Amino acid sequence: MGTSGVYRHNGYYHAHYNAYDSYPEELGVRVAAEIPLGDEQAYQEWLRNLRKALDYHLEMNQHRVGSQEFGDDHNGYLISEEPTPTEVYKYEIDLDHEVFLVDDEPLFALNIMPNTPDLFVECIGYDSFGHPSYTPSTPVQHIYNWKSAPPKVEDQIISDYTARRSPKVEYLPISRLLGTSESVGDCEAARIGLYEVIIGNMMLNHSIAHDIRILETICDQNHISDDMLTLGIEMVQLGVGKMLFGQSVRRPCVPELKFSWLAPDICLSITTHLDDERNLKKSILQLVDKTSVKRPSAFVIYGILFSFFQCVVIRIDPNHGFQSTAPLQFLPSFHATSPSTPGITAIGRLGYHCLDTPKAGPRIQPHHYLCQVPVELLDLITTLLSPSDLDHLCTAVPPFEAVAGDRLRYPYIDDYRLVQRIRLSSTDLRDTRDHDKRRYVLTSITTKRFSAVLPGSSEKKVLVVCNRGTGTFGVSSVQ
Repeated sequence: MGTSGVYRHNGYYHAHYNAYDSYPEELGVRVAAEIPLGDEQAYQEWLRNLRKALDYHLEMNQHRVGSQEFGDDHNGYLISEEPTPTEVYKYEIDLDHEVFLVDDEPLFALNIMPNTPDLFVECIGYDSFGHPSYTPSTPVQHIYNWKSAPPKVEDQIISDYTARRSPKVEYLPISRLLGTSESVGDCEAARIGLYEVIIGNMMLNHSIAHDIRILETICDQNHISDDMLTLGIEMVQLGVGKMLFGQSVRRPCVPELKFSWLAPDICLSITTHLDDERNLKKSILQLVDKTSVKRPSAFVIYGILFSFFQCVVIRIDPNHGFQSTAPLQFLPSFHATSPSTPGITAIGRLGYHCLDTPKAGPRIQPHHYLCQVPVELLDLITTLLSPSDLDHLCTAVPPFEAVAGDRLRYPYIDDYRLVQRIRLSSTDLRDTRDHDKRRYVLTSITTKRFSAVLPGSSEKKVLVVCNRGTGTFGVSSVQ
């Protein structure tokens, strides 16, 4: 089985090819065995010596830098500034972050590795989304932590924040911030449920999951890649506004990356370290100041701070200052057993709450004959239209919007209006596994059941909605 053992040092990857016996109980144990355990002095000396040796190898093998091939003899050694191609069972000792990785995913703290071969093998597994990871039973002291330290924030910024924020409660629950009920109705619940399916599907993607883990090492907003900024905008925008989907997940138009307007009254800023109090306050002030410069308004505006791991919703009132939620977990843990998070719910509720904002587009004149049609007839017409046609009609003819606006609050897949989220059955919850029985995808995170109706019909169908991992919905009808 072709694979490699890799050292990372000063941003360079030093890879050694291994032709066979690459399973954790073979090559994995041998690679891990070189790391001193239980003796901090010996560990630090090992780090120094290994780093010195890798510096020497880099100096002696400059001609190999950049190669992605081990050579025909498969007995090679290569050095690259990019990760080597992922093989089945690749083991990496990352000296830059002092983390042990398997198949490019971080698992263990290098200085507190599992201390026996059996425990080492037992702790290598997969997460709830099917990605290589430590197992849920891994002792917490062995789990990696490569999160970067938060940037320093000047005291003056904290003083400015304190002086400018609304003098009431510092952080509000999302319901109070939006001025709505704590309870969630069927329409909101259906929107949030579909939003959870979409986010869960994104986390099924190996590349996205890998990049999210790498994001933990990013020191500040300026080091977030354009690809991740684009992904962050997509994640948030899919939960804001009307949810009119076909069989594929709509990819929103991505505007300016670091600060974007998702709707006339909703803006987004992507940043880092929202779990750090001082950086949170700095980010809130920056967003508030940007809204006043880029789109001054006499009305309430909502801002979203988003770091993938957490989000914060901010209410900016020109007459009463600003208030915000506390940082809310957005992405589920990779070992989650439920797709629900406070952040997904908050953005889902914000999107629903702001649906009343008028949509730009050509409108008929007030004296047009369609404006004189009886409400009962308007209502009948709207029940027969597809969601796309209904959306266009409501934009052009305000009376239709008044009658059918509530229908467009619901999420749609093709012509199906998802009217209620319902409990998954035991059959739906059957986890999917591959030939490696340790690897599975927790179905409850990526699948939902909904009660749904078609235009012109009052008959409700039960739809099982999942995502196929390629940006397309898997929809099946249950009789």
